[in-house]
Amino acid sequence: MREEGLTYLCVCEKDVGYTTPYEFLEIIRKRFTESSLNSRSSRAGRLEFQREFGVVLNELANQFAHGKPKSNIEHLIDEVDDVKIIMVENVEKVAVRGEKLEDLLQKTDELEESANTFKKSAVRVRRKYQWENMKIWLLLAIIAVVIIAIFATLMGTCVIPVCSSTNNK
Repeated sequence: MREEGLTYLCVCEKDVGYTTPYEFLEIIRKRFTESSLNSRSSRAGRLEFQREFGVVLNELANQFAHGKPKSNIEHLIDEVDDVKIIMVENVEKVAVRGEKLEDLLQKTDELEESANTFKKSAVRVRRKYQWENMKIWLLLAIIAVVIIAIFATLMGTCVIPVCSSTNNK
């Protein structure tokens, strides 16, 4: 790679591929042109920047040797993967929430059915006791009528001394 009279060169093994060396050279070019060394490069001698830029070269070479730094696209892919993971977790939470809602709806239906059954049995019990209460009042009324009839009969036959003395004479 040549730019502004400078040659950037990278030697690597064949199995590294083509894109990695060019990415490495692009990063070196950017770092060099952004530093103050770029302005001095036109009058610099051989190995003049070894002390100042050698540290940067060693750092970048180590980064690429142990796994190249991520490009913007790789960063975006990682972010998309993170978003996917979060979305999957959210979908799972929604599914669990939906299951809980279904359980609540089922329990609500069961409670409603139970309430209806209770209401029917309460009405049946109330009617039963009303009928028994009516039978008791009816029996008491019959007993009262019989007692009144017996008293009336006894009084009419003078078995009970309510009769006037004029009848005895």
